[in-house]
Amino acid sequence: MKNLGEIVLRKLSKEEYLSLHELRNSEPYLKYDHPERPLASKAEEETFWEKYVISGAYLFWGIYTAKDIELVGVINAFSFSKDAQTCETGINIFPPQNFGKGHGLQAYLQLHEILLKELGIKYTYIMTSPENKPALKLYGKLGYFDGGQVDDEGFTWQVMKYKFGLD
Repeated sequence: MKNLGEIVLRKLSKEEYLSLHELRNSEPYLKYDHPERPLASKAEEETFWEKYVISGAYLFWGIYTAKDIELVGVINAFSFSKDAQTCETGINIFPPQNFGKGHGLQAYLQLHEILLKELGIKYTYIMTSPENKPALKLYGKLGYFDGGQVDDEGFTWQVMKYKFGLD
C-alpha cells in the first residue's frame, strides 16, 4: 500500500473491481467516455479481469482516503509497449461528491512513483475527451504536455503525454 498524504493506493482485487460495476457505468463516469458505447455486463467485466488483469496487461489500484479508508476511485496502467518503457494510464474518481478534492492529483503522484521506481516506465500518456476540462487541468498540473488528438471509432480523444525526468 502506498501512502502519500490523504490518499492511499492499494492493488484492487477482482471482487473490489466487480463491485464497482454500477459506479463505473453511471452517467458522471461515462460523461467523458464513449457515450455511444454499450455498457459492459458484470459477466463481460469478469471475463475482462480474467483475460487482461490476471495476465498483467492491465494493472488496477483502488484510490482510498487514508483517514477513513473510503474507496474514492480507481487508477490504472495498461497498453504497455513491447520494450516496457511506455504505458497508458487512466483514472476515475467517484462518486461526484469526490470530484475536485485533489484525490486525482495525489493518486497520480503516487502512480508516477510506482511506474518509475517499480516498473521502470519512462513515458506515460492518457487519452481523455477534449471537453473534460477538469482532467486536462489536472494533467497540466502534473506536467503532461499536449500530444495532439486521435480519432478512435468516431470519438475524438485528447492525448496528454508525460516523460519522467530521466535524461
